[in-house]
Amino acid sequence: MKYNNYQYILLTSILSFITACGGDGGSSKTNDRLVDDAQAEAEMAAADGSNIQGRYIAKFVTLNSHVVGTIPGSAQFRREDNSLYAYLRLFAGSPSIAHFQNVHSGNRCPDMSDDANGDGYLDYQEALKVVGPIIIPLDWDIGSQLSANNSWPKAFPNGSYEYLKVTNFNRFWDDLKGTDRNPNDNIIKLAPDEGLAITGKVVLIQGIDPVTNLPETAAGYGRWKNYQTFPIACGVFKPMTEQTGTDYEETIPGPVGPVVEGQDQPAPEGSDEIPGTGTVITSGPS
Repeated sequence: MKYNNYQYILLTSILSFITACGGDGGSSKTNDRLVDDAQAEAEMAAADGSNIQGRYIAKFVTLNSHVVGTIPGSAQFRREDNSLYAYLRLFAGSPSIAHFQNVHSGNRCPDMSDDANGDGYLDYQEALKVVGPIIIPLDWDIGSQLSANNSWPKAFPNGSYEYLKVTNFNRFWDDLKGTDRNPNDNIIKLAPDEGLAITGKVVLIQGIDPVTNLPETAAGYGRWKNYQTFPIACGVFKPMTEQTGTDYEETIPGPVGPVVEGQDQPAPEGSDEIPGTGTVITSGPS
């Protein structure tokens, strides 16, 4: 990625300020936000999408770990010439569960400090206030926000799944700049003179086993049940400067987010005989 002098000075100044401050864990979280903001600023979103180049990666951190255990995985975008690839893999989720997965307009992942009602669960309504509206639904057609019947991936019985889609970048970009046919939903368009920086955008993964005992205070969204929209993993996209490692049998392939102490517990066991046992489900929170 190329930077002009102004962008380089801006990024260097912020990083120098972060290094000088140091601090405890709370400061570290703030420092991470400053780094992300600096990277997003350096990308300088262009109205024609020309700034979107190369690879971007979002390493997952687990949300609601006391319910779901540890959810490793990552999401990637890659643009090569006029092709846009989206790749996502998730491990140790609930068995045979369909997952909503979307890129949102926000710039940070939610955490338990965003549990507004204090019930001990970070629900979708609370997460949504942090991650913002959807920009890119990662459904069966990333070239259109409202295509492919909003079909979503479904995990294997071991709780893992992989997702890979490719589209024509011009088609993708024209759709983002197109007419918003439903301004009342949770999906937004870009203005004609507006750009998009992948750096700093948030990807949110949702969905747990319907037998999970969630309180009534853990809200769903619209007509969707709370277990269908329940946040389980999140990541913030950053430029990817190195290739991922080679997969081998003894470890989980691909980069993952940090495992917080206390997260190293298995996800609840599920059953193949649960509602929605098809390979995909149709529609999602919008």
